Amino acid sequence: MNQVLSQKIKILSLLAMIAVVFLHASTAAPVMQFPGSIIEGSVGLSSFVQYFVANGITRFCIPLFFAISGYLFFLGVEGFSVGAYLNKLGRRVRTLALPFVLWTLIAYVLSRLFLEIDFFKGAVAYPDKGLNLEGFLLLFQYIYFTPVAPQLWFIWHLMAMVLLSLPLYFILRTFLGYVVVAAGLYVFIWQVTVPFFLPSYLAQEAVLFFSLGGMFALHKFDMSYRLKPIVVVSLFVVWITLLVVKTFLSYEYALPYFHQVLVILGLVVVWFGYDELCSREKLKAIMLRLSEHTFFIYVFHLPIMTIMLNSVLSKLGGSPAVSLVLFVVFPVVVICVSVVLGALMSRFVPNVYAVLTGGRGAKGKSKG
Repeated sequence: MNQVLSQKIKILSLLAMIAVVFLHASTAAPVMQFPGSIIEGSVGLSSFVQYFVANGITRFCIPLFFAISGYLFFLGVEGFSVGAYLNKLGRRVRTLALPFVLWTLIAYVLSRLFLEIDFFKGAVAYPDKGLNLEGFLLLFQYIYFTPVAPQLWFIWHLMAMVLLSLPLYFILRTFLGYVVVAAGLYVFIWQVTVPFFLPSYLAQEAVLFFSLGGMFALHKFDMSYRLKPIVVVSLFVVWITLLVVKTFLSYEYALPYFHQVLVILGLVVVWFGYDELCSREKLKAIMLRLSEHTFFIYVFHLPIMTIMLNSVLSKLGGSPAVSLVLFVVFPVVVICVSVVLGALMSRFVPNVYAVLTGGRGAKGKSKG
């Protein structure tokens, strides 16, 4: 992979992670974050902005992460033997499985500490009572659901795709790969239930976009291909316009299929829009520096942000104006804290940071 593509993937991963944090900062009714959900109440600035952002422009993030993961997993793979498969599985224990378990435990401990503080205890969803063996064992009984750290569902699904990567390789490298992607698009857009075929915990996004990324790598698609600027601008205008229309219509109608189409359009706009927006080297350098802590932002921002956000919102009365201000401010604060903390840890306790992030972004304390 050349340097230009490597930088693009790192910067887009950072932007997608910022989108994830804003998605999780919505203080509107949780049901409003589901595809095709109807906005509760009458048209208002707070609900409109939060729905437009959290259920609109940020929704490209999960498909992008799975597509990048699939691409990087199969990049350079010419022959995928059982030995190579087991070797990749072994590496994912350190980069995925270990951080998954450790951050589940960290989230549990942090939630437990918040439970001891009166200001925050009302916002702690899990655990909802003192530390005991039953509650701790329940955490591991349903660890794939990660109620204490809901953002970790992505790692669980990614690990599932890694386990399926050997048979998936033999499918994707042939014309059947195109069939899988086409079928995946159909299932994704029309929200088709596929009984007795895939595990219930394996999200549609995981199968479709991991496979799509794998296809790009195995068939050596030209990832440096660029659209003409006028095409990118036109797609962006269409995307934003349709998101505005969808948001207004969502006060009255459920639009799940419309939502899914706009997710795919957003993915296209973001991928090709990067080439037009991130051409300045100084901006790239800043973004690349920040991208060293993309994974740390991901694992650190929940449940801390949710607990603090809901606590402050309840104490301030929960008005639409307050809700909107917190929706804008909290993600910025949490991202900044995550980057600073990640930078400090990577410099002064690099070994700890490396374990917690699966080897991502650790720098080490300079000597002399």
